[in-house]
Amino acid sequence: MPAIKDINYKALVDPTKPHPFPEIPDEIFFYAVDKVLSEKRVDLTQMAADLGVSRVTIHRKVRRRDDLLGAAMLYVFTFMLDLALEAGNGKAGVERIGAISHRLFELVRTSNALHFLLSNEPECALRLLTTKKGPIQGYMVAGVELMLAEEVDNGTLAPRMPVHSLAYLLVRVGESFMYADVIADEPVDIEQAYECVMGILKSQAT
Repeated sequence: MPAIKDINYKALVDPTKPHPFPEIPDEIFFYAVDKVLSEKRVDLTQMAADLGVSRVTIHRKVRRRDDLLGAAMLYVFTFMLDLALEAGNGKAGVERIGAISHRLFELVRTSNALHFLLSNEPECALRLLTTKKGPIQGYMVAGVELMLAEEVDNGTLAPRMPVHSLAYLLVRVGESFMYADVIADEPVDIEQAYECVMGILKSQAT
C-alpha cells in the first residue's frame, strides 16, 4: 500500500479506458480531470479556447459546469476508494470497514485537488460532494453499502439497521468531519471521525 505522500493521481488517469460518464466526450472529460488534479479552475470559456472549439459546442456536450466538475471529482474519488480498499486487506467485519474508512479520511484530507476546490469554491464543492446535486455522495453510499453487504454475506457483520441506512449514516458522519472546516468552521479531526465510525459500527455488531 503506497504512502499517501507518494500517490500520484495523474499517473492513475488512463484516457484509453472508458470513464464513468460516457455522455461527456473524452476530450472534454479528461481536460476537466487534468484541471482538477492540477489544482486549477475548470473554466468552460478557457476550455473551449484550449480545445479549439466554440463555447456553444462545449455547452452542447456539457449541460452545466457543475455537471462536468462533479464528474471529474467523482473520477478522482474512484481512485481514492480503490486505494482505501487496500487498507482492508486481511481484515474482516468492523475492523475492515474501520480500516478502509480511516484510510479514506486520510486520502480526502490530504488531497491537494479537493483542498483547492474547497478553498476556492466552497459552496460549489460542498454541493457536489455532500448533496444529491453532485454524484459523489451517492457513489460513496453505494460503495459503503457494498462493503457492508459483503461483510454481512460473509457472516462477519450483522447490523441491526438496514444496510443502506447504515451506509448512509456512515457517509454523512464522514462528511461532517472531513469538511467540518468549511461547513461549520470547526477543525478537521480524522481520528475523531474514525472513532465515531467505529462507535457506530460496534453498536451495530452482534
